Amino acid sequence: MISCRPNLRLLLAISVLVPLMHEAYARTIMVDQRGGEGVQVSLQSAVDAAKPGDVISTVPGSGPYREGIRIKQSGEPEKPITLEGNGEVIDLGVDISQGPWSQEKGLWVLESPRIPPKTWGMNQRATAFYKGKPITFHDKADLPQPDYSVSLDEEGRLHFRFPEEMAPPFSGLMLPVKPTLSAVALVNASYWHIRGLHVLYAGNDGFNYHGEGKGIETTNCSALFCGDEGSSAHYKMEVTTRDSLFAFNGSGTGGVADVHESVTSYSNCISAYNRSYGYTLKNASGTLTNSLSAANGRPENNKVLPPTTTTLDNFEDWPAEPGILERIQAWHPDHPQLPYLLETVRALQAEGADFTY
Repeated sequence: MISCRPNLRLLLAISVLVPLMHEAYARTIMVDQRGGEGVQVSLQSAVDAAKPGDVISTVPGSGPYREGIRIKQSGEPEKPITLEGNGEVIDLGVDISQGPWSQEKGLWVLESPRIPPKTWGMNQRATAFYKGKPITFHDKADLPQPDYSVSLDEEGRLHFRFPEEMAPPFSGLMLPVKPTLSAVALVNASYWHIRGLHVLYAGNDGFNYHGEGKGIETTNCSALFCGDEGSSAHYKMEVTTRDSLFAFNGSGTGGVADVHESVTSYSNCISAYNRSYGYTLKNASGTLTNSLSAANGRPENNKVLPPTTTTLDNFEDWPAEPGILERIQAWHPDHPQLPYLLETVRALQAEGADFTY
């Protein structure tokens, strides 16, 4: 008679073998845009190739990367996909200080690069940055165009108005070259861990979480000089952010802005020198723990941090005032992003930057 009882030794062997098989197939995908044997030359190709449990790792010194990435596939609860930035940078900006420029009706016209006319969303974000200061879009044809503003003609040329004493070419004028592009966009994706990645000059958000997803963790990252928010979660995204920095972003709603039914938490994070609020959490559930809002264009209030949906635990909100940089430095002197913030602010100050809004 053939026994139908399970073979306990066989079951035990299988239970041990399955995790080992997963370890054998989980990969580290190296990224180096300079090329080389066994590496992916773009972040997007590495993202597209990643499977649950894989680690995408940029080679130190291989940046900056000039591409935004769009993440659409998911990891699994016990096998998240990890993107290790290793301190590398996604930089989507171009220096337009030298033009080519022409002059029309008192405005300075950038002949190249050109932007698609009637680009969506330009009026809600910064279009360019002058020495770190956001330059906002002006689309009111019946009103005079104010200083430090930009408009767009039917040919896709940007028309800048600067104070009378300013005339290009000069230094320090940066353009996010694609106004609608986020540096890192997760769309209906779950179980991703993003670590040690810096993003600069995204036309839209630095980190954009859109649709429905969970198990997303962002750690030790930064988003600076983005046209819209440094980080923004929409609809039903669940995101945990730790030890990160959001600064000099040009949105009218904040360095961080989460909406709809998203569930987000920020721990040991800094949002500073942004055009508007440090944090706007108009979402189903938002938590700020041991985090700082400092030197932003607007102070936080109950409208942007509704007490019905926002939990604050050791959260600080400091206005721009003399000595604010030293105060930030003393807040959490071991914060992993603090040296980067201090270096950026001091470099802008040396260029004569104006941080008032």
